[in-house]
This record gives sequence, C-alpha cells and structure tokens, in this order.
Amino acid sequence: MQQVAAALGKLAAIDTDLRDWAEVAEGIAAQVQDLAVEMADYADTVEYNPQRLNDIEERLEVINKLKRRYNADSVAALLARAPPRATPSPASKTATNASKTYAGRSATS
Repeated sequence: MQQVAAALGKLAAIDTDLRDWAEVAEGIAAQVQDLAVEMADYADTVEYNPQRLNDIEERLEVINKLKRRYNADSVAALLARAPPRATPSPASKTATNASKTYAGRSATS
C-alpha cells in the first residue's frame, strides 16, 4: 500500500488532479501500517497450544454425541435429562473411610 501511495504521490506532482487520491492512498497506507502493528501486538498475546485445542475438540465431540444420542438441542437440555448427582453426606464419608480401613487389615489383626 505504501508503494501505491508513493506512486500516486509522484503522479500527483505531475497531474494535480491526482492529489486527492494520493492523500487518500497515504491515509490508507498509514492505517494499514497501524493495523499491522496492532495485529502483531495481538498475536503476541495469543497462546496456541495444539494439545489443549485437541483436548477441547475431543470434549466437544463427546458433548455432540451425547446431544445426538439424547436428542438434546443444547448442553442445558442435555444436563436437564441427566440424573441428579448424589452428594455423600459427611456421615457416609466417615463410614466409607472406616470400611476401607477395616477391609485393608488382615484377619489376624
């Protein structure tokens, strides 16, 4: 774009009718340069992690399969069909831990 602006600038020196176009081209060239700088700065902030992208795509595929299987049009609809998750009470956690401890001992202890 800068080459176009420079060429129009030279032509405008010969043909004054091209001055307005030369100014437009110079303005556009400046904007394109600013855009290039901004995009370079932005690109420096973007992290590309192919493994993370692959993991996310795999999760999305699982979600889409579940949506098709259960005829759900959204994740919210899919979650609404899911059975409620049982959360163990503190007493059942203690009983579970105690049974694990007891099961881990030998019969002679």
